[in-house]
Amino acid sequence: MVKPGSQDQTEAPELRAEIERLNKIITALMDRAEQGSAFQDSDFSLFQTAIMLEDQVKLRTAELERALRENESVNRALRESEERFRTLVNQSMIGIAIVENGQFGYTNARFNAIFGHDGLEIRAREFADLLIPEQRPSLAESMRKLRQGSSQAENAVLHGLRRDGTIIDIEVHSRLMIIGGKPAIICLVNDVTERARNARKIDQLVREQTAILNSRVVGFVKIRDRKFVWTNAAFAETLGYAMDELIGQSTRVLYMDEQSYVDFAKKAYPVMQSGAIYRTEMQFRRKDGSAGWFRIDGEALYPGSDESIWSFSDISEGKQTQEELEHHRKHLAELVQSRTAELAEARDAAESANLAKSAFLAHMSHELRTPLNGIMGMTALALRGATDSKQIDQLSKSAQAARHLLAIINDILDLSRIESGKLVLEPRLFPFRQAIGEAFRMHEEMAGAKGLLLALDIAPEIPDLLYGDDLRLKQMAINLLDNAIKFSERGTISLSATIAEEDGHNLLVRIEVCDEGIGLTQEQQARLFQPFTQADNSNTRRHGGTGLGLSITKRLAHLMDGDIGVRSQPGQGSTFWLTARFNRAAPTDCAPSTAPMASPAQAIARKHRGARILVVEDDPLNREVACLLLREAELAPAIAVNGLEAVERVQAEHYALILMDMQMPLMDGLAATRAMRAKPGMRSVPILAMTANAFDEDRERCLAAGMNDHLGKPLDPEDFLEKVLYWLDESGKPKG
Repeated sequence: MVKPGSQDQTEAPELRAEIERLNKIITALMDRAEQGSAFQDSDFSLFQTAIMLEDQVKLRTAELERALRENESVNRALRESEERFRTLVNQSMIGIAIVENGQFGYTNARFNAIFGHDGLEIRAREFADLLIPEQRPSLAESMRKLRQGSSQAENAVLHGLRRDGTIIDIEVHSRLMIIGGKPAIICLVNDVTERARNARKIDQLVREQTAILNSRVVGFVKIRDRKFVWTNAAFAETLGYAMDELIGQSTRVLYMDEQSYVDFAKKAYPVMQSGAIYRTEMQFRRKDGSAGWFRIDGEALYPGSDESIWSFSDISEGKQTQEELEHHRKHLAELVQSRTAELAEARDAAESANLAKSAFLAHMSHELRTPLNGIMGMTALALRGATDSKQIDQLSKSAQAARHLLAIINDILDLSRIESGKLVLEPRLFPFRQAIGEAFRMHEEMAGAKGLLLALDIAPEIPDLLYGDDLRLKQMAINLLDNAIKFSERGTISLSATIAEEDGHNLLVRIEVCDEGIGLTQEQQARLFQPFTQADNSNTRRHGGTGLGLSITKRLAHLMDGDIGVRSQPGQGSTFWLTARFNRAAPTDCAPSTAPMASPAQAIARKHRGARILVVEDDPLNREVACLLLREAELAPAIAVNGLEAVERVQAEHYALILMDMQMPLMDGLAATRAMRAKPGMRSVPILAMTANAFDEDRERCLAAGMNDHLGKPLDPEDFLEKVLYWLDESGKPKG
């Protein structure tokens, strides 16, 4: 009978040796698991040995337990060994499963995590359930081979199926082993989804690069030591070679001459050796001897490498097209240059013609206004002293005809200034109702003479004070009323004003003039608003006029950010409308005074009676008109018939104010003014231009020469005396 402890003495060393051997195997497996390396076939042997040893240890442990109950150190070593083995398997980076009779006998934590199941769930399933349906037959075949012994090991990459339905790529290594005397299959599983994805990307990139290199559009070549190593079909075909003809040949065969071959190397290879891409366009010779243009890009495989990759694109057709385009461009440039010279010549001619037109209009304005000034001045003076009713009627009609003639002259000058861009608005604060009312009242006598009624309607929401050019507003209203009265024989003519738009700061005023006259056809309406055009241009037309009023009104409306139009039917009258934009008056603005005042002549007589005024004028009639008006205001006029005489007079006598014509013999008014201003004591004497030169540039020239103001002929007596009063008052103020 074996004594207690005797078996311990005889078998303990042997058992300890097995334990030590098992520990070494476990340590080796843990080291490999910690390194994250994929398991090899040798690992199966280790696992198999470990499992078999564990099985033997369990059996031996059961036999020895009775004999080794007192040997606590051996029992502790066995427990630690088993615990370390379990820890190794459960913490392994590789999924481990043991399949017995088609069912999972064991799975480690990594295996469960790969498929998204816990241990209990996964052991209730078969391995085939963890694969996509298409690959389950393949797994079954591998298992069959292992069980039948026709295969020692099975390795495969399969598509696994996670619990959430996600498909993953898994690498499976399977081997048959005996556990407890029974066959079982151990499976090592690794999730290689990311690796497979990267492999597919690499494969796709390789395919794409291969497709690019084999492109039949762009030529690619690989060169080593300036010899062809590889070429694609596109390059060879472009140059007329077979692919194998070029391999091993020097690239010299492509160059036009030896010098270009040498020069290219000097330029290209230093660039590529630095790691940059060399790009250029140059000519190469094809196999048949013809030359072609190519765009090339070259890059060294790595800095310092004697191998390089080049792309070639045949741009011969593009170069030819470019040369043709350059030829056409040069031809067009020549045409443009020639045309520019012609246009410059035409422009110079047009500018010359425009200057000639301006000079002509200025001359005609002067020539027409000079006698008209005499006519209107004498008529006005005659009316002041007339007492006979018949004489008054005749003089009034004469004055009306003169005003009509002046209006025509003004229209022509306005149109000329508008077309040349020289007409500018002169905005100021003004009472809107008063301005429209003045234009309206000017036509009461004319309408009454034809038996027409006039009606005025100004919307109450229009502010009384506005900021804008009231003179041009009145001119537009006058033109529309003139037109309505001219083409009406009966009925009422109404003028209405409303607000079309407003934004708080400014407003767009709409003015409509309606009549019950002859009306217009569509064809006639299309001809309106054009210079020198009337609805009826026939020789038998009943209504006169220049046809400028509506055209000027349209231009003025546009200058005032507005527009103009008409609604009309033949026999049913017409409605002409216009819009013009004005600013609202600021809260601090005050309305212009409308209080009754003494006449300018009375004010001059009261404040400046007997003041000496020098009238510089070469036209006798205009001199007489000016002198008569001055004498009415109890002033003392003196006369000079030209600029030279005027300069001599101011040297001998003092004058309170000088009225200066512009165009005179011997010395004109501008030169005379400059000469006067150069004299001592003449800087403060007011000099007013009194001229028939009525253009804005004429006014600017007068002011630049040293004049203080500008009076256009024909002179309006009231305006004339108001200016004289103003400057006499100014010159009399103490100089600070």
